Amino acid sequence: MRRAGIRTDVAADHGRYIYAYCHVRTHQVVYSLSQTLNNHAALKQLPDLGANNKDARLRKDLWKPLYTLCLPSASPHTLRQGLHAFKKLREYRKLHELNWTPSPLLSKPKTEAEIEHMKDKLSDRGGNKKENVYDLIVREKKRMRVESVMDQKANSVADLASVLIAQEELGAETVEARQRERKVDRQREVEEMLALAAKAQEGELEALETEMTGLQSRMEQMEMDQQDEDGLTKTKLKRELWQLTSRKLRMEFAFNAVRNARDPQRSQAAPEPMMAHHTSRQPSMQTETLEHDALEQIKRERVRQLIRLAKQARKGGLASLDQKIATLQSEIDVDGDAQSWSKREVYGVRVTRRHMELADEALLVHPAERSRDLMAADADAIRLQMADYKIQTTEEELQAVEQAGLEARAEFLRGELELAQAAREELVASGFLPSERAQAARTASDKMSKADQRARKAAGSAAEGAAEVGPEGSVSASGREAAHAPPPSQAAGEAIGGGSPAGEVDYLSALPSFPGRSADNIPKRGYLRQKLLRLANPIFSTAGITVKWHNLLDAEFAAAWPEHVQHERMGWARYTAPKADGEAVEDVSEYKEMQWRGRAANWLPAEGEEEEEGNEAVAERERVVAEAGVRREFVGGITEGILGRVRAREEERRRVGRGMAAAVEGVTGAGFEQRVGA
Repeated sequence: MRRAGIRTDVAADHGRYIYAYCHVRTHQVVYSLSQTLNNHAALKQLPDLGANNKDARLRKDLWKPLYTLCLPSASPHTLRQGLHAFKKLREYRKLHELNWTPSPLLSKPKTEAEIEHMKDKLSDRGGNKKENVYDLIVREKKRMRVESVMDQKANSVADLASVLIAQEELGAETVEARQRERKVDRQREVEEMLALAAKAQEGELEALETEMTGLQSRMEQMEMDQQDEDGLTKTKLKRELWQLTSRKLRMEFAFNAVRNARDPQRSQAAPEPMMAHHTSRQPSMQTETLEHDALEQIKRERVRQLIRLAKQARKGGLASLDQKIATLQSEIDVDGDAQSWSKREVYGVRVTRRHMELADEALLVHPAERSRDLMAADADAIRLQMADYKIQTTEEELQAVEQAGLEARAEFLRGELELAQAAREELVASGFLPSERAQAARTASDKMSKADQRARKAAGSAAEGAAEVGPEGSVSASGREAAHAPPPSQAAGEAIGGGSPAGEVDYLSALPSFPGRSADNIPKRGYLRQKLLRLANPIFSTAGITVKWHNLLDAEFAAAWPEHVQHERMGWARYTAPKADGEAVEDVSEYKEMQWRGRAANWLPAEGEEEEEGNEAVAERERVVAEAGVRREFVGGITEGILGRVRAREEERRRVGRGMAAAVEGVTGAGFEQRVGA
């Protein structure tokens, strides 16, 4: 599987700003770390909700800015906090898309009237007649579910508030835990420093010096990959010597620190005699050791070079070099110039071929599984043979040049021959070339310079903090033994430096911390690496955070916001959010000028026309008011006429009704009297 490449186009403030865009129809939300939306990255954030529910490309007229989260630039953990918030926002949105409560409308049954209405619509439409009303209901409910998943605007605002609140709580917990850890580390460091000072007072420094001298002498008498009577190799002895040196330096530092804390007037005094004795002998011893180590490294590199050449020879390297020599020789024959560049190049190729041939012979002699160890013995012999071959080849070329009468070239080759003979004599005498010894001396000098800088730093004022990351990426290395070191006794504390009793000195504030250890020299796994990673965790805070809204009322979707978060308007915007570090543009005319820089501001009145346009506007307003009054009077007259006619008709209807009622009553009364008389 292909590994993802490293992006080189990432901005310096990548993670400081988070831009949220919202779809104007579906209210879908996408997040971006850049001001403009990337089509591919934004579409990957949208869920697949079936056919016709996801655009193939983003339409900029449908996506509008929702908000912009702006983190302060002064905080050292701003970028990590911004990337953490961006990750959490996307995770919360994914949870909303997978876990959502169905709308009550999905379970609401359709009434008979609604079903009849849908049947009428189904019968009136053309096309397929195989669907029934219940198929339409299923499709409508599916569309409602899709809309519920798409609508993430309110959730996005609530998620932002939740993320900021969680970061604020996490930052407070991190600060509290870090302070507690610093306090415990400081107490352990002081206990270790007092214990080391007490042991130095008892004479352990001299014992360490004696043990280091014995280890050094044992190392000088051993060869590479040789074991002593205890079964320890030279590498293990070097590691043990390094541990003893580190303990001795820490003990000296602790002794001086405790002595100066008990008697501040002695802080500028000269070191103890045993310290001076150590500083006078240690540099020369270490220089010799480092030079010896560098020369041993050169020997090991010789063996690796022989093995590489032998492997190349087995893969056809000799035949390839033979072909190259033939090609160069043909160029020389055509040129006919003994001083041509091809002449020197063929010399180098011949030397390389001879070296490869000797390496192949040495590898054939020894078994493959033990070739590295056994070829180390043949490395010096092969180098002598190569020196003899170079001398022989140079002599042959010198003889050919002298016969050709090229004196300048002959003088150059005589100098080369003298250098080759001197190098062979040096190889016979010491086994190394002068250039290799100079290289070993430079390596030892560089290492001694770095060690001297560390020693001066240890002897000077201590670094601040017991166990926290320094400005150059260092962490205090108290060690595992310091974490479990028992507190020193009162009597041992009083014996240091002959000062006042230990109860009268506040060691927590008086003692300095051990010098910091470079993070580059800490193992990849272990107690110190875990501590370094823990102390390097960012401290999140909401101080200085600003949320710029396209519509300030959208902030009400969240129930609560952190106290220090500020809310502002982002100003006018169309398809792209304004620059997060810019001022909000509230004037629409100014915004139009910014959008259309090459277009004249024809939406604004020209100079001298403002008063005329004002008068025209007043006249137009008066005309509109007058027309409205006339229209009102006209409509009022028509209304009154219509109402008058309606009233007249109503009165006429009532009058006719009363007459008809009276006539009916008269006829009814006459008939009654006739029946009574009869």
